[in-house]
Amino acid sequence: MPSGTGLSHFAKAHPTRYFDVGIAEEHAALFCLWVSDARHDAVSHDLFHVFSARLRHGDSRHGDPKTKRQALHGRAGLSGDDGPTHHGLFDIGYLRHIPNWVHMQPKDEDEFADMLWTMAHYNSGPIAVRYPRGSGTGAQIKSEPKLLEIGKAEVVQHGRDVAIFGLGNMFEIAEEAARKLEEKGISVALINPRWIKPN
Repeated sequence: MPSGTGLSHFAKAHPTRYFDVGIAEEHAALFCLWVSDARHDAVSHDLFHVFSARLRHGDSRHGDPKTKRQALHGRAGLSGDDGPTHHGLFDIGYLRHIPNWVHMQPKDEDEFADMLWTMAHYNSGPIAVRYPRGSGTGAQIKSEPKLLEIGKAEVVQHGRDVAIFGLGNMFEIAEEAARKLEEKGISVALINPRWIKPN
């Protein structure tokens, strides 16, 4: 899926570093693991992209500090016209029990850039970013991304009566719910959890 993932651009720029294994996600995950392990003489950095609905194998080993294992889980949640085989509805449930993974989901494009930056600087085990299909919110991206503190949520708004958590693309809906409650005189704390699994 080079065009669907946007990796066709990377393939043109780095033809010897791009491998398309077709629709064989389990093989792709193990292939990345093999490449990382095989390059034990140097810092190995593999980035694995897979549709969220199709990730079935997670590598939780992180004994080798020279190896960085990173994954992008695209088409998280409902994926529209792609149909039910592409809906990434269960990945949160089946990845949370795998030890040592850090798993995060951004609320907008700017936070996505921060998460990619955080991913690039994370050296303590496997790490992944989950994101939906389609366009983003239109958020302005900072000129310089910032490192996020692993496991720390973002409190967007403080409140006294109720707290609403909005993960990823559900944050916009959480904002709307908070606004409607505030119109009725209810004080709302609005929280962006960021971390599906902090470790």
